[in-house]
Amino acid sequence: MKKLFFSLVFLGLLFSCSSSQDRSDDSAIEECVVPLAMEMEASDEEVESIKDVAYDADINAQEIATDEAYVRKIERTINLTIKTDDVVKEKDIVEKFEKRCRGYAEYENYDGNRYDLTLRIPTEKVDVFMDSLASGTTGKITEKSESIIDLSSTYYDNVSRKKSKDAALDRYRELFKQAKNITEILQIQTQIDRIQEEADLAASRIKEIDNRVAYSTISITIRPRVEVEADEEGFFFRIWDGIKTGWAGLVGFVIILVNLWPLVIAVGVAVYFIIKRRKNKKQKTNKSQHQKRNTSSGIS
Repeated sequence: MKKLFFSLVFLGLLFSCSSSQDRSDDSAIEECVVPLAMEMEASDEEVESIKDVAYDADINAQEIATDEAYVRKIERTINLTIKTDDVVKEKDIVEKFEKRCRGYAEYENYDGNRYDLTLRIPTEKVDVFMDSLASGTTGKITEKSESIIDLSSTYYDNVSRKKSKDAALDRYRELFKQAKNITEILQIQTQIDRIQEEADLAASRIKEIDNRVAYSTISITIRPRVEVEADEEGFFFRIWDGIKTGWAGLVGFVIILVNLWPLVIAVGVAVYFIIKRRKNKKQKTNKSQHQKRNTSSGIS
């Protein structure tokens, strides 16, 4: 029982040391095991037994961590801007190429004027997808940027950590079978739960990186070709644009007049009566003057 207790304590200390440096060497094991063994007054036989357990667990973890062929883990991200005459039609064409390459849409937004898309395309199909866009769409790629991130170091750090934790779990499970009472069982189970959580975290990071590497991210903005046409058409485009602007102004003025028709009618009626009154007044004045002249002629 005493040996089992020492095994549990020393293994916990060993893997807490190795977790900070990924892998312990012989000197690290000596530094972790021997001082604590002396403090707990373990016998020489018990110290050597625990050191053998620590060496076996450490060597097993190192061998497992290095048994996989090294393959670089590269994440590829591409940003594109496409300008076209028909935004909706262009989006449908892009979607067709995406499905042909067995990708999927991670994000899609349409604001009535342009589309913003985030696509995940299998990395081995990215070049095929890009070639399809370059030759098979009605629009024009006006902007393109690409970034490549090497995730190999992070990936293999987590692979090593995961396998080291798995080796520790195997050893703790062996100790669990040797437990003689509830106290030992609870102590061992606590260590198993802690290491299992760390192993699961490493596995989750490995899975995330695998996904980022297996599927490249392609962000596409599809916009109207208005700016391109203005630059390319030059003088004649500006003339046509001026005609459209003038026509729009005329239509707007007519609409304003239609909206103000009561006021226009009132002003028209007022002007009519003013003119008619002045005309009548002028006629009366001319008639009066004519009568005066006739009277003067009769007297003489």
